[in-house]
This record gives sequence, C-alpha cells and structure tokens, in this order.
Amino acid sequence: MANTAVFGLLILVSIICMKMCNWFPKMWYVVICWVGIFSVADPLLTVILDCIEQDWNQDMFKLYNWFSKTADSGVVGIYITLFMVLFETSISGYAYYQFMVHRYMNGRILDLYRRLSG
Repeated sequence: MANTAVFGLLILVSIICMKMCNWFPKMWYVVICWVGIFSVADPLLTVILDCIEQDWNQDMFKLYNWFSKTADSGVVGIYITLFMVLFETSISGYAYYQFMVHRYMNGRILDLYRRLSG
C-alpha cells in the first residue's frame, strides 16, 4: 500500500504542477511511470522473492502462519492474503491506467488513440 500511496502522491504533484505552472518536467513523467509499474508489480514480486528465499515467515505468509497457530488451519489466511493482494493490485493498476491515459505527457496516449481511431 505504501508504493501505491507514493504513486498517488507523485500523480498529485504532477497535477498540481500542471495546474499552477502549466509545465511538468518530462523526466519526472518517466519516473512516475516506473513507480506506477513497480506499485502494480510489487505484490507479485514480493511473493516470488519470498518463495525464492524459502523464508515462510515473510510478508505474504504472515496471515497463514498466524491462522495456522491460532485456528485449525491457515487456509483462511491464504484467502485473506489473496483478496488483499488482488484488491491492492487492482487499485494500483487502475491508478496506473488513469495516469498513463490522461496524465502521462499531458494525455499523449489519449490523443494518439483519438487520432488513430478517428
């Protein structure tokens, strides 16, 4: 969630700069784009790295471990973790899509789509 919050903050800064100064550096559009890609891919990367390290006490397995200690099985922890990961990835993906279509380089992708389909 922190990556998504940083991504949202960067989008907000770009919107404020465009409203107040009518200019935003092109390099920072690329930086925001990469932060957005990382915020969407972060849950998947976390699962992959936790599985490679085979340390089952890491982030993605904490709810499973807690439910397996307090309840009979950790299946509920798996479902809750999957729901949270899918929800967070959906929110990040939607924010990334909106940024790329409407804000990236002042809406060049939307302009390109309109010209190609028109």
